Amino acid sequence: MAIRHKSCRSGVIPVQSNQQSKLLLVAMLFLTFAVCGLLNWPGLFFEPLPWLPRIAVPLLLLSGLVGVATRFRALIIIGWLGIAFYVFLVLATAIPGEDLVLASPTPNAESGWFILFRFAAQISIAVGLVICMRRLSGPGHQTQGDVNSDAR
Repeated sequence: MAIRHKSCRSGVIPVQSNQQSKLLLVAMLFLTFAVCGLLNWPGLFFEPLPWLPRIAVPLLLLSGLVGVATRFRALIIIGWLGIAFYVFLVLATAIPGEDLVLASPTPNAESGWFILFRFAAQISIAVGLVICMRRLSGPGHQTQGDVNSDAR
């Protein structure tokens, strides 16, 4: 059972055990690889993404993962920026623009269910990243070094 930390006002219960911390780190690593795969999957977007977001967003997320593991505040902030850029990409590319739909003589009629499913899947990955990052960067998160120093 997790004990509520005095400085935790947000209602999010911080991670208390090393086992929970490891599971959240693995989940965040898995979600980061999922983001990398999704951003580089050409059939998922209506127009191909430029190379910069396809490379920069996963690098920002990986640096945030390293920051959470090492408790380095600057890298944690960079990880939050990676999540924000990913959410921006999802929202900006969710619906095809008029120029894409009306550009051809036969308009590309994309299925509404495909658009909805794709949007829901990408937002659920973003929510998972936010949950992992928030729980791991909270005040109760302990790294292995913190656990060893507390045992002395």
